[in-house]
This record gives sequence, structure tokens and C-alpha cells, in this order.
Amino acid sequence: MNKSFIRVLNIFIILLLLTAVAVYFTGGWKFSISSLHFNIKSIARILNIALILLLLKTLFQKDSYKIEAFLEKILCRENEKNKETFTFGSSLIFLVAGIILGICDGLFEPLKSVKYIFTPLTPSGLERLTTIGKMLLFYSAGFFALGIIISFIIYFLKNLQNKLTFTLAAAFTLSFIILSRSITAFSLIKPEPYGPVAIIDCIVFAILSITIFYIIPKQIFSRKFLNLSYPIIGLIVISLFYLIPHFIAQSRYQKEAKEPHSRVILITIDTTRADHLGLYDYERNTTPNLEKLAKKGTLFLRAYSQMTTTDPSHTTILSGAYPRTHGLLKNGMKLGKKDLDFLQSWFKKQGYTTAAITSRAFLDPDYMELPPFDYKSVPNHKFKTKRGKKYKYDIATGTYNRAKLWIEHNLDKDIFLWVHFWDPHGSYDPPAPYNSMFNNGYKGRYRYPKEIFPGFPINKNEYYSKEEADYLTSLYDGEIAFADKYVAKLIEYISKKTPQNSEAPLFVITSDHGETLGEIQDKRGYCFDHGKIITYSQMHVPLLFIWEGKIPQNEKIDGIVGLVDVAPTIADLVNSKNKFSADGISLKNLLLKKDGFNLERNAIVSQRRLIDKETPPQYRFLNAREYAVVKDRWLLRVNEIRGNELYDIIKDPLEQIDLIKDNKTVEDELLKVLDQWKKEFPETKISGNIITGDRAKLLKSLGYIQ
Repeated sequence: MNKSFIRVLNIFIILLLLTAVAVYFTGGWKFSISSLHFNIKSIARILNIALILLLLKTLFQKDSYKIEAFLEKILCRENEKNKETFTFGSSLIFLVAGIILGICDGLFEPLKSVKYIFTPLTPSGLERLTTIGKMLLFYSAGFFALGIIISFIIYFLKNLQNKLTFTLAAAFTLSFIILSRSITAFSLIKPEPYGPVAIIDCIVFAILSITIFYIIPKQIFSRKFLNLSYPIIGLIVISLFYLIPHFIAQSRYQKEAKEPHSRVILITIDTTRADHLGLYDYERNTTPNLEKLAKKGTLFLRAYSQMTTTDPSHTTILSGAYPRTHGLLKNGMKLGKKDLDFLQSWFKKQGYTTAAITSRAFLDPDYMELPPFDYKSVPNHKFKTKRGKKYKYDIATGTYNRAKLWIEHNLDKDIFLWVHFWDPHGSYDPPAPYNSMFNNGYKGRYRYPKEIFPGFPINKNEYYSKEEADYLTSLYDGEIAFADKYVAKLIEYISKKTPQNSEAPLFVITSDHGETLGEIQDKRGYCFDHGKIITYSQMHVPLLFIWEGKIPQNEKIDGIVGLVDVAPTIADLVNSKNKFSADGISLKNLLLKKDGFNLERNAIVSQRRLIDKETPPQYRFLNAREYAVVKDRWLLRVNEIRGNELYDIIKDPLEQIDLIKDNKTVEDELLKVLDQWKKEFPETKISGNIITGDRAKLLKSLGYIQ
């Protein structure tokens, strides 16, 4: 009985080991038998099952154990007094494994390393040393110590002659060595590779590891206690275990990457008002790169945000639903209506791989309860701003590096990638030389006034002087120029990586909303903020489509469109046969200049975000619903407490002269547009959206909640 059972176990163990090898080199496979569906991808699970069967085998086997003998030979040896003792050299197997795992985490598994935690800038000397120190601590010291501990455990358990306990310890040690390949999936540290920088760091890490854990101890311990043959064999075997499959996979990847693939890239630049971009005829050269790119595509001159707040507006961009429909009415809230179409889920159904790379903490599809992307990268590092507040965001260099890294590893797929750049958002702190690109060397104090809450100075004594306001505006423009550089770099990189036999990538560049600078400080006591009063400068955003060979080049469209139209337009351009349900309309025929096509709307509506905290009496209007309607040359702002305002946005885009008294007919006409819009798009009821914890602290530091 025992022999038959052991034979069966041996057969199963051999089959499992062969399966593990096949999965390792092929990537796994799926198949079905009748109603049973199998998805074999995990080497670790297969080997774990094999090890369990191996344990069962040892329980029933009466003969000498080969595993024990093998491990005893490696981990124990006899000294000149003929007594068994632990050898220092045997633990070098674990040191070697640790070094290789560290290198692989830094080079071969970068996406797993940067999925949620990343270094936002090309690392400084101190940051690089810190990374190397962590690698030494976790990989070399950790694995080396583990090897020593396991060796001693096995040595002492063997002396106790406890075969079952010894077998368990031996099986654990063996499983640790065998499964070391899968440990990279749990990356113990999170280094972000930057090409040669990462390679140099890994080389330094390996040299230090060998010096600290081998060469120095070798001088301390007698040579006769060092058993180096097995560590050298281990180095060769484990290296091949990594490198051969890696190079096979890379060869397959490079071959597939050269095949035609569809790439759709949505780029949003936070807080970017259209009238401060060079491509919208701004007097400062803030967007030289986007101006060049615009010659390859079609630019919408009158595109408007449907809510001038980051999370709600991005939800509208991705879904084509008005904020009133999707129910996410302020930052930190969750999606109110769950049965909407979103670009990421729509593209998944088309077989695309989807990714979201954002630059502000909690601008996170999972936190917002949007349909998930296949991959996401969201910052969680804290940065101290000039305001003295700390919050988590990334600047353009880091965002570009993360996006580039993801693209490098997904050139073999059809992809939909959303990249969000944060930079123009306050507190306007661009790096050199952008911090002095548009100012005359003003050296006055960089300060934020005492405020009732962000955007509203407590009194006129706290208002910005003209010099201060101009200086802040120059920094804001510098942030736009900084983002412009890296948006263009990303587009250029993706274009270069597109094979000649593949269709060109579709690029869509826009912003979630604009920004009020100093233009209405004297009139409304409101400045350098967004989201609390709907202004034209906050609503008017850039919108550029580039698709070489498909969309006309160097075209400008003057019709009124909204961010609510972005998602249905992208879906219609990519595959018009697959329906995308949205509140917005497709602009495909307008982009492609189809004969006889007329834009279905001549007006657009925006609503202000929800402010549900009690405000001081003089700002009670913030608790009232506020809407803005743009039609022709007019902007009507509606607030039941403050009253209605009407501006001629052609002559007066900065809203200095309210024309409501002399244009009653225009007011009535735009109010009818608003009423009709409310009827056509009923409001989604929301409940339970309470913001707490780190999310509340972050949003308060940004001025989004009080």
C-alpha cells in the first residue's frame, strides 16, 4: 500500500513540476473540459501543491530521505574534530538569491514596483543611496539572515532526531529557494527605474552586498568553514532561472511590439485655462510644443468644463455624463450612478489594455468607485508647498516617467491610456527655469493672504497687490510651460514607438477646468482658485484631437462643445459600431468635416460643485446651487442667493461688467436653456458620501472642502 501510494505521489509530483516548467516558459494557458474552466498561470501555486505532496510522501516513506541528505550536505559539514557544525558559506545561497531578487525587482519587474508607490523625480544622490540601503537591508541582509536562521533550525532539529519536524523545515527551505522567482511579484521595496540610473544602483547594491556579507566575513571566519562551491552553483542556476526566461519573453515581446496595434491616449492637464495658452493666442509663449502639435490635429476654440472641480470633471471626461447625472459633485465623493458607460470599461470590451496614471492622491478610479483600469499609478508621496501645507502629488517629470515606463512594457497590446498632469494647479511652484520665465525678477514676499477659506481673503487689507498678483500669474504660466514640455515629450515618445505599419495613435489633450487668477479680486473678493464661483476663465478649457491620417490637420473649430462630449467622440472615432451611451454628443463628423453635419447644440451648461458645509453669512451664496450657461457671446451665471449675472465673453472674458439689467431678453432665453437642460438630464440622488480620514485632510489642504 505504502509503495503504491508513494508511486502515485511521485507521478503527480513529476507532472506538477513539468507543468510548472511549461507555465514558466509559455506564460500559462486556459482550457475547458465540459463545464469546468481551467486557467493555469501561477507557478507558485503549482509548486506549492507539489511541495505538499512531497511532504505527504515523506510521512509515508521509511527509507532515508534524499531531501534531508541534500540539505545536510549543503547546510552542514564536519570539521577536523569530526563534529557536525553549521558553515557560514552555505548561507551565501540565500545571499545570492537576495541579490538577484533585488536586481530583478529594480530592472525586470518595474511595473510591479511602481504600481502604487513611486519616486516622483529622477532620484537625487541621497534618494538613490536610500534606495540602495533599503535593497541591502531587505534583500541581502534579510535573505542572508534568513539563510542562517533556517540553517541553524535544521541543524538543531536534526540533532533532536525529529524526522517529521526536520522534514517540515527542510521542505520550507527548499520551497523558499524554488519559489524565489515568484517573490518579485511582491516587491519588498519600490524603486522606480530610470534607465542607466537603475542599472548603476543595482551594480552598486550587488558590490556592497558581496563586500559586506561575503568578503568582510571571509576575513573574520576561518577559510575552512567556508563551503563556496554550492553558493557558486546557486549563483549560476538562479541567474539562469531568471535570465533565460526573461530574454525569451523579451524576444517575444519585441516581435509582438512591431505588429500593428491601436493606441488611444487621453491627456488631461489640471487647472489649465485656455486663454493662458499660446495656441489660444495668449501673449506669453506658454505652449510652444502644443502649438506645433496642434498643426497636426484639430483644435476646438470653444470647449467648456461641466464642473470646474477635478474629480467631477474627470468623471465627466471619462463617462460623457454630466455631474448632475453621475452624482460625483465634489472632490472626495464617490460615483453616484453605477450603470454608466466609461471609456475604460468600453475599451476593455474591445480587447484593449487600460491604464490610469494620475498626479494627485485620491484622483484614483478605485477611491472614486469608477470602473477599474487594468493598471493604475497614483502618487502617495507628501510634498511641502510654499503655503506650508503638505499633500500628495507628482510633477510633470515624474508623471512622464511613469507613463513612459508603462508604455515601454505594453507596446505589444492595444491600449487606452489616461495620463493626468497636475502642474498648473496651485500653489504655482514651477521648477527653474520656469519659475522666472515670465516675470521681471520680482522679489517681493511670496505669501498667501489670511483667508476665510481658500480663494477668499478675509478683508481688503489681505488682497494681493498688483505686483503680487502679476507674480503669481507668471508662476502659473510657468507651470503651464513646464507641463507643455512633458506632454509633448510623452506624445513624441509614443509616436516614435509606433511601428510604420501601424495606424497612428489617437491623442486627445484637454483640461478638467481653468483657474480664476486676480481678475475678479476687487469685484468679488475671490482670486487664485477655482470651483467656488463659476467663471468663464474656469469653464473655458483647451481641447485638441490629433490622429494623423484620420483627422484633418491644422484645423480650428469654433462651435460650442463640452468635456461631456469627449468620451462619446473617442468611442465613435475608434469603433462606431459599438455603442457608447452618454449625455454628451459625438463630435466625430464635425472633426472629419462630413458634409451636411451641423453641431446639434448652440449652448452648454456648467454647474458649480457641491458645498454642503455651512459658510459665513457674507458667503452664504456658496451653499446655493450655481449654474452657468454659455450661448453665442453670452455667459449667464445663476445663483438664487447672489442673483443672476450676464457677461459678454467676447468683449469681456474677464467678467468686469455685468450686463444683466439691460439684457432681460437674453437672460430669459438662457434661463429657458437651463430649465430645458435640467429636464433633459434629471439629477441623480446621492447619499452617504461622507469624506473622512486622509482624503479629507488632503482635500482640505487643497481648498476643496472646508
